[in-house]
Amino acid sequence: MRYLASQIDPEQGLRVEKSLPVSDLNALVRDVDDLEALEPMSVDLAIKHHRGRLHLSGHISTTLALPCRRCLEPVPQAYPIELNLWLLPESTAMSATAATELELQEDDLDTVFFDGENIDLSHILKECILLEVDPYPLCAESCAGLCPGCGSNRNHQTCQCPAQPDDSPWDALKSLKSNRGAN
Repeated sequence: MRYLASQIDPEQGLRVEKSLPVSDLNALVRDVDDLEALEPMSVDLAIKHHRGRLHLSGHISTTLALPCRRCLEPVPQAYPIELNLWLLPESTAMSATAATELELQEDDLDTVFFDGENIDLSHILKECILLEVDPYPLCAESCAGLCPGCGSNRNHQTCQCPAQPDDSPWDALKSLKSNRGAN
């Protein structure tokens, strides 16, 4: 989803309304292990000129799944994401920081740089998605996880593995305390 900055009408701006298929969305986030799109991504964005800058606003929404951190079952989550970003050519950033270091201001966190000609919305959407995704989802607070002995999902079945002894690095101190109390 690339657009030329020169093609954005100064008065009307540019409206982007589309549905990104699951296959394209999965290709977009392919470098994130185990992240899977479950439905197409709805994209409704507007890019408008504002005081010499481009303003990107709108929303995207989709449903993605990551494995539960305990049992590894897929955890689907809906992601409605609001966007409100400023787009600036990279040359603007280079000239401002050529010889000095600048402290980031709060407004700088909502700024995305593009090469001056091409605006790659795919890259922007990918970053917005990755900032919203919970990297360690749980299918439920009560998730029992996988058995460390046999690997079975303890949410679906009980395994016949013997109970694991509590090997704690503090066990030696507990025995000292109990021995001291006996004296």
